[in-house]
Amino acid sequence: MVGHLSMLHSTCKTWLTTPNRHSIAHSIVSFDRPYAALVDSCGMPYKYDMSPSRARSSSTRMIRLCKDLKIDVDLLEITADVVAYSSDVTFWFDDPRCPLDPLELQKHVSLLHYRLFDWYDRSAEVRNTLDQCICLSLLVFTVRVSQPAGQTYRSVTVTTVQRLREALKKTNIFKWAKAPDLLLWTLTIGALGAQGSPEMDFFAQYCSVAFADAGFDNDTTCDELLSRMRKLLWICTLLDKDVERLWARIGVAKPREEDVTEAEDDFEETLKRPEIKDEAVGLLTSKRFFT
Repeated sequence: MVGHLSMLHSTCKTWLTTPNRHSIAHSIVSFDRPYAALVDSCGMPYKYDMSPSRARSSSTRMIRLCKDLKIDVDLLEITADVVAYSSDVTFWFDDPRCPLDPLELQKHVSLLHYRLFDWYDRSAEVRNTLDQCICLSLLVFTVRVSQPAGQTYRSVTVTTVQRLREALKKTNIFKWAKAPDLLLWTLTIGALGAQGSPEMDFFAQYCSVAFADAGFDNDTTCDELLSRMRKLLWICTLLDKDVERLWARIGVAKPREEDVTEAEDDFEETLKRPEIKDEAVGLLTSKRFFT
């Protein structure tokens, strides 16, 4: 009986989540409003569900840097939830005894996608471009961590990366002066999503300038840079290897000898962009996350 109830509970959660995942995935690809979303009685998206046994990660460096830049309070709250979610995903990958339900992680990342899209959509004409940069890079990050296997996320985030490029171009680099590491993180996440696309040249050039201004060059080791990024928003299992190869290819860090050839091949690989939006949506919804 208990087994049947557990199976029914899991099936219901999947049924409730799938239409919303498809709707939100369509919004990420097209930047149109979703046709369905999990919202409360006031029409607001649900916030990240924190277990009483887990403390909110509100004191992390990522949050502090966002506060230093005085980003929008609603975006700051979403950022804090992304930090908490990232911590849960890291726990899920690192500990085989992790009690977190993969379907719950799947549901919550869809909600985070929606909240980030909703904030951007409602603020595109009134918010400052620096806030938009942070929002869009968080969207690329959450799509990436929701697709742990393969590189399909890059096809899903084509439009997001394009908008991130435009927001960065409109944001004076001096506005990042109080949080230079956050700029490096934003550029790194953007460059990850831009690989194989026309936007890659912009991110590669901007990374070269920004990392050099921060004192890094091709004599810097990847470990040095990773130690900085891991203090922000990071999941080592999913990001370390890809980012090391990316930095080495751009020339902002010294590659490990065994990664040189692999980095060249990956960087030059052309992004297989879907012909139609529904195909890209399929990439984000055809597989269960974290299985």
